[in-house]
This record gives sequence, structure tokens and C-alpha cells, in this order.
Amino acid sequence: MQINVSKTVQISSSDFRNTNIQLYIMKMFSFFFVLATLVATSLGFSYLSWRIVVGTYKIMRTNTVPKHKNYLNLKHYMLGHHSQYMRDSRAVAKEALRYAKSLKLAGDGNDIWIFDIDDTLISHLPYFANHGLGTEPINLTSFIEWMNKSKAPALPASLQLYRELLSLGFKIVLLTGRPEEWRMATVTNLKKVGYHTWEKLILKSSSYPGNIALQLYKSIERRKLEEINGYRIIGNMGDQWSDISGIHPGNRTFKLPNPMYNISYWRLGVETNNIIGWDTHPQECGKYVEKYAVGHKQQYKKDFETVVHQAYSYVTTLNLTQDGKNIWVFDVDETTLSNLPLLAQMGYGDAPALPASPKLYNELLSLGIKVVFLTGRSESLRNATAINLQKEAYTNWEKVILKDQIIHQVYQM
Repeated sequence: MQINVSKTVQISSSDFRNTNIQLYIMKMFSFFFVLATLVATSLGFSYLSWRIVVGTYKIMRTNTVPKHKNYLNLKHYMLGHHSQYMRDSRAVAKEALRYAKSLKLAGDGNDIWIFDIDDTLISHLPYFANHGLGTEPINLTSFIEWMNKSKAPALPASLQLYRELLSLGFKIVLLTGRPEEWRMATVTNLKKVGYHTWEKLILKSSSYPGNIALQLYKSIERRKLEEINGYRIIGNMGDQWSDISGIHPGNRTFKLPNPMYNISYWRLGVETNNIIGWDTHPQECGKYVEKYAVGHKQQYKKDFETVVHQAYSYVTTLNLTQDGKNIWVFDVDETTLSNLPLLAQMGYGDAPALPASPKLYNELLSLGIKVVFLTGRSESLRNATAINLQKEAYTNWEKVILKDQIIHQVYQM
């Protein structure tokens, strides 16, 4: 089954955050790089799509996608002849099925698998492809009208997974942020495209405040399922981080790609499949991570440079005050310094600078912005950290804040 779409696409983006430390911060967004755990799940999975799916940048309070040359890459990702978006979705579903097949179910009917609905089981790609895909503000009236027409097609990979899970004996629970009054339209759409049976279909009741965060709402409902109804959440899949975060997320969670929009927040990480509880990527994914991180195409480096370019583009637009209170916050590991040599070779030694970061660092200083390093390293590593930073040409900063210092400050408040 194919989903027919047309027109242009957008790029999704990632987060700038406001950070309050002891200094007064005005007008500035702190910028954290989190280029973290890389996960791939099947032979044929391509990291060509990584920077697109992750959404390498998002400007806070921006409601539409900024124009950017990488849109051509996104267009290829979403709508290309061999859609990488569909391939990535299949990769997630394949990993989910591999996990499900590895389990021995209790057989008491209480093992459940939770699915989100929108852009998890059914796809709104046809709608968004004809409405800018983020290059224009979402027209809620138009979008709601589309959803109530029950015309959204199934995501092929999710439909196949759904069928396989039923055959394995899982009970299916559908947990959506749609309001209760959309139940009939939701059921109609689901059954029309092949989702015919489920244990529960949970929609947001009117008893919830209209502005409740989706993550909180879904956490509450999952808690009811386990603590009141006695179910065990074996798997949980959604296209938004708010679908799979919070309390009672399930034994394993699976994140589908969705560069079209985000709800609540957007985490940098491997968008296609970040599974809670993994400390390392699976062994079978090693060659994909290696290809991405140190392959001859240097995709990791290119993605990093894309983030830095966007950061620099942002900062050059600012009209800074001259009171010395404008700061920029950097993380240290995998942001200003790279532990890639250690991770690639399991050797030991000083971490080199990430090539793009010193350029941004120097530009910030030249613009009069003070630099603060905020790291999860412990206080015992202060000297080693300072030496390493200075060795790699980070020679001037306002503060270096390490973890023990942060914890001490919190308890003194």
C-alpha cells in the first residue's frame, strides 16, 4: 500500500532552550547540542535520513519551518521515489516485531501493546503535503475537518505490525489525544483502513482540562491501565515523544519518525527508534552507527555543521545589550569536545574539539557573548576538563559548571 501525496515539504526542527543560572539572561536562548545515541534496526536502514528525521534545529516560538537549503533533502526523504520515511517506519516496526516475537506472553489476556493513532496507525501526510508541511501555520479548522472526514490512510508498516501482534496474542490498546466526541469518526477511519479490533480505544474525556499536557494525560491513562485494570504494557509506539514518555511508558517504547509537526517538545536523538532502557546501541546496529559517525561521507560531521550554521544564523540577528549579561551555554561532551576516538576505538586519551564548535565559540566571543560550559561531568574532573578545553582552543569562559556544583546550588536554594 502506498500513501499518495504531492507538493512541497518542510523540515522539522530541534530545540533551543532558555536557561536560568545565576546570571541574568536577556533575549538569549541557550543552545544545547545533543547528538546522542544512534540506533539502527535492520539491514538496509540508511543514515542518509538521520539529520532530517531527528530535526536538527528548531527555533523556539517559531510556528513555521524556516526556509533552508536542506529542504531538498527533506523533500527527498518524505516524497522520494524510494521514500526513506517509509523505510524508516518499516525499520521501527521490524524492530518492534522482533522484540514482540522474543517474548513469552503470560497467556492471561493482560499483556497489552499501546498504539497512538495519528501518524502512528493512520497518516496525515496527504493533508500536510498539501498544506505546506510546516512552512505555513497549521489551520486547525481545516485540519480538524480533514480528520473528521475519516480519510487518513493506514501507515503500512504499522498496519502490518498490528496484525502480527494480534496473531501473537497481544491485546491492543489505542491511546490518543483526540477528544471523546471524535470517537465515531476515529472508529470509522480505523476500520476503513484495516484496524478492526482492539481491547480499548481511549480518547481524551471532557474531565481533563483542555490545556493538559499530552504526556501527562497519557501517563495518567497508562497508570490506570496497569494499576487499576491490571494490564501489563509490553510495548508502546507513537510518533511523538509525549506518546512514550512519562510514567508507565511500557517495557519497551518505539518512536516512529514524524518531521511534519511535534507536540509538547522535540528531543534530539534518533527519531526513528529510541528505546527506553538502552545504555548502548544493539550489537547488530554497530556497523550502521560506525558508517554514520566515521564513514567516508562524514554524515555526523555534516549534521553537526548544520546545527552550528543555524545557531550562528540565529545569533547574528540579535541586538545584544552591552551589560555583559548575555551568555551562551554549551555542554562539553559531544558538544565542544568529542569522545568519538574513545567510542570508535575504545582507547583512552584527551577528547579532540568538534570542528564546528570552536568556530561558533569564537564567533560568539567576537560578538560580545560570554560563554558558560554546563556539563554533567563531576566536580572531580574540573582540572582535566579545563586542561582539555584550553588544549583545544577554548581559552576564555565566564563559568564552567560541573554536576556536583549544580547539585550543591540546588540544595542551597
